[in-house]
Amino acid sequence: MPHRGGTIAERLAALQAAGANDWRARVCRLSPERDDPKAIERAKNRINESLNAAVDDKKKVYIDENELGSNILADRRNKLETASQGWRKRVPQNDATTFTVAGRLERDQVATPPATPPPLNTPPASSPVITTAVPAPNRFRSRKAPTSPTNGFASGPLRSASCAVMTAAASETSDARLQESAKIDRESFKRSHSVSESISRLDETEEVSGIEKPGCPVSVPRADDETFHAFFAPLQQQDKALTIDLDIDLDAIDSASRQLLSSEYARRAKRERRHVSSRNPLKALAARTDLRQEYSAHALTFRDTLFKEKVTANCGLAAEALAALASKEDFSNVALRSASATNIPSHGTKPLMLLHVKGRRRVQTRLVEPSHVNVNRGDCFLLITPDQLYLYIGLYANVIEKNRSTDIANHIFNTKDLGCKTASSIIKIDEQIKNYSKKHWNQFWTLLGITENVEDYRPVETGPADEDEIFESCIVQTNMCYEVIDDELVPIKEYWGQVPRIAMLNQTKVIVFDFGSEMYIWYGKNVPLESRRRSAQLAQELFDEGYNYEECHINPLNAAEYQGARKDTKSPEKSSTSRPDWAILSKVTQHMETILFKEKFLDWPDYSRVIKVKTQEYKSSVLEINPCDAEEMWSNDYQEPDLVLEGSHIGRGTNYYDKDSMRHYDIKTQSVCKWVIQEYDYQKVENDSEISEFFSGDSYIIRWDYQITVSGRELNGKPSKHNVTGRDRCAYFCWQGKDASSNEKGAAALLTVELDREQGPQIRVAQGNEPPAFLNLFQGKLVIHQGKRYTDKSRYKLYVTRGNVSNEAYLLQVPCSVRQLRSRASLILVDCEKSDLYVWHGARSLKHTKQIAVELANKLVSRKSKYIFGDKADNVNVIEVKEGEEPKEVLEGLGVANKQHYNSVLSAGREAGGDVTPRLFHFTDLSGQFEANEVLSPLRHESLVMPFPFEQKELYSASQPALFLLDDGKCVWLWQGWWPKGEDGEIEQVERNNALRAAALRTADDYWRVSRPTVPDVRVVLAGLEPHAFIALFDTWEEHDEAADANIARGYRPGEAVRSSLELSRVSASTALLPLAALQRRPLPDLVDPHHLERHLSSPDFMEAFGMTKDEFGVLPAWKQTNMKKDIGLF
Repeated sequence: MPHRGGTIAERLAALQAAGANDWRARVCRLSPERDDPKAIERAKNRINESLNAAVDDKKKVYIDENELGSNILADRRNKLETASQGWRKRVPQNDATTFTVAGRLERDQVATPPATPPPLNTPPASSPVITTAVPAPNRFRSRKAPTSPTNGFASGPLRSASCAVMTAAASETSDARLQESAKIDRESFKRSHSVSESISRLDETEEVSGIEKPGCPVSVPRADDETFHAFFAPLQQQDKALTIDLDIDLDAIDSASRQLLSSEYARRAKRERRHVSSRNPLKALAARTDLRQEYSAHALTFRDTLFKEKVTANCGLAAEALAALASKEDFSNVALRSASATNIPSHGTKPLMLLHVKGRRRVQTRLVEPSHVNVNRGDCFLLITPDQLYLYIGLYANVIEKNRSTDIANHIFNTKDLGCKTASSIIKIDEQIKNYSKKHWNQFWTLLGITENVEDYRPVETGPADEDEIFESCIVQTNMCYEVIDDELVPIKEYWGQVPRIAMLNQTKVIVFDFGSEMYIWYGKNVPLESRRRSAQLAQELFDEGYNYEECHINPLNAAEYQGARKDTKSPEKSSTSRPDWAILSKVTQHMETILFKEKFLDWPDYSRVIKVKTQEYKSSVLEINPCDAEEMWSNDYQEPDLVLEGSHIGRGTNYYDKDSMRHYDIKTQSVCKWVIQEYDYQKVENDSEISEFFSGDSYIIRWDYQITVSGRELNGKPSKHNVTGRDRCAYFCWQGKDASSNEKGAAALLTVELDREQGPQIRVAQGNEPPAFLNLFQGKLVIHQGKRYTDKSRYKLYVTRGNVSNEAYLLQVPCSVRQLRSRASLILVDCEKSDLYVWHGARSLKHTKQIAVELANKLVSRKSKYIFGDKADNVNVIEVKEGEEPKEVLEGLGVANKQHYNSVLSAGREAGGDVTPRLFHFTDLSGQFEANEVLSPLRHESLVMPFPFEQKELYSASQPALFLLDDGKCVWLWQGWWPKGEDGEIEQVERNNALRAAALRTADDYWRVSRPTVPDVRVVLAGLEPHAFIALFDTWEEHDEAADANIARGYRPGEAVRSSLELSRVSASTALLPLAALQRRPLPDLVDPHHLERHLSSPDFMEAFGMTKDEFGVLPAWKQTNMKKDIGLF
């Protein structure tokens, strides 16, 4: 309104003028091209939304902070901040420095260089945030004419049917792309490559000329049904013909008008029907005028005419079959590859590949140059050949790298991925636990280029603790990914310089991934063949042009050379016109991706970890398990016993030499204290003579105070004169006797924690597993008595000697019986009443064994033990006795008048052996692979022969049924366990146990051939039924009735040693196939599974008896299987 004053008439006239004309200024003018009857409605909605928003803004209440009082807010803010940080005082200090890589480096005192930033403006290592430095996202267009290359990918005479399927999205872009898409569609509809070239050229000429040839008109019969919608006029023309012209004067609309709301006008403005309804469909169809009566047929080209003639001649064949018949292929020049050829690498792989696994949050797995220069001790590496798979775990690799590399190695081995087709096992070289052999160490570094001093080679040391995070952030920024669009590689900016995600993959797309040393062409399953070939050409050109990472922090092709403690600080090469020979260009089809490709993605699903319902399946009775590598078993190197306390190597408790750091550690004992556990209390032993006396029925706590002196080596290799003495240290040993109760063992552990006020290390020591450092505390005075104190009041006490050196040797009391005599041992017999001490030497007792026995006897006499000698400790006689010359007192003390109850080799001479240390191997398949683990004695010595390095508990404490191989230098023994009573394993795992026994027997034969050139002498003994010759290999032995009863029930005899060849044939018979009549007879044949007799039937006999195959029978329910076996007499 122009003004607010005036009379009522003037104001009324102004209102009428405003209602009639002012609305035009508020309504936007629509162009004729954009005329839309709903534009007014949309404009009204926008105005209403703006008004509502204004009202909502007015309803908001803004409160000034000054009105509430700044002091109150500041006080409350301070209280909240204080409460949010208060939890830190209640949480103890974390132990991250103890278990992380940084803590291990600090503990081992490994000097690592400071974390230097990578070249080109890389931030320092103290800052975990890495500045963005990614390659420029440039498009790549081919510089060659499209020639439909194959690029080494297989192609046949027929194209895939998917070539004819084109996406509809490409036809909606522009007119030029419509024409191009139509041309591609016509090209893709060619059924075969074998169409004659003259016809193809003629057809292309017709397409280029663009002359539209008219065809003859074809009349259409009159439609008498409503299904001929293909001849109807387009719906767009109908919409134009039926548009309604609403004759509404918008000038007549004012604020007071309600005309649009009236029902009469609404009925008048209602849209009319398109058709007049009729109940008779024939009349309605006859009344229609929009049906075509005729159409123009397309004129046939010369090519269509020829093709029509061929179709007419072979009207019963499909177009694809006709194209195949018309093809002309010369198969005389085709060379087929032998199926047995395994040395040819798969596509996208190399004969020798080295994978670098590094990272902490998101572990990166990259292909690096297979050279020893790229390996460091802080990461994990996988070396892959067609027939070998090595897993190297560095000394300071973190837990995430170790687990991820192990998973990758298992996947490659199980799926035969990356060209590793014939690898028999995963060769693991773990520097943290050092469980590898020298043979594998030499093979690994030889493949990586080390030719001299392979055994003494030491890889590059690890880098700083935060190197993994910096590498992970920098290497991700070098990732490049392209999408193939219109013969061009277009960068995907969303994932450029980022970790790829699975959401970017689409079944209709072709994506090229460039990771530097690896380039992948990923094809969706619906991509046409022509697009695949064109994409392969573009990727090949991009691969041949080299790389340029000048704008990045690191170069992914040589980044491994600069990881770790490197002395060479030259700047790496970041660009080149070609890629190295070890880099790969691989074609990856959807659902056929390799593990190396999957590792690049952030969220690739791992279906192997999904818990699935186990389906019931029939287990074949034939199970083959490969034997162990006998050469590796025989060539295991000697490992010196060692005890690590607080990160320091104690060795045998006297000294230790570290070959890696060339440092010599001297350990000096300051004091030794002992407490005896009495129920739930402990008492300190004050008498020094009783500190070295232990009882198998008690538990003890021993405190050891010591110092470590470190000295180095001079340049000439001699020990240095300079040394450094460390601080005073202490350690607590909790010794638990084998006959001690569970309450006493638990109380000993709890009281050890209570006594340890210095927070020193606590070591649990079980009887029989004492480390040399523990035995060194007593300097050869340790005596372990049987039972509890003052419970054994017998006159005679018999002790066996253990240990090879005087400071580690000790006496162990055994039952006083002639059965404990061994011709390879020296024993001590004590007559407590007469105070006589007899030192008995066996016929094959070694010189140092005799000397140790005499020294222990003299130390026992010098201690004047009242427990053994009582009041006559001052007058003890020491008498040495040889085997075969025992006096009557000795035989009387042993309880018999003759020695027929032990295996004496007095008359055998040197043929009895005994001049080598026996070796023991435990066969197990707990890791999923049949392997042999050597059992090492804690008192082993490199230069001295140990006659009895093992105890009987090594065999009987293992999970049964167990398999052990014992080599005594004269023959090889294979010890087999028993099936414990009441376990279902006897029924469920009998077949696997037979396969394991067969593999162990073959391994024993191979072990003999590797170690000895003579005829194999392998003997099989059963638990509980061992012969005297086998029992004589252990210094103590106890009978086991349960094992004996179980093996006697299986048909074995006591004291029997079966030849390996006979036992192998017997085990193989348990998987033999027998006729149905033999299985129906009673008693059953030997070594058949009585619970699954149907497994001994051959496939034809099984089909005849049950009327189905073994696989079909295996999926049936158990009750139905039982009923069917009852019907034919196999239950």
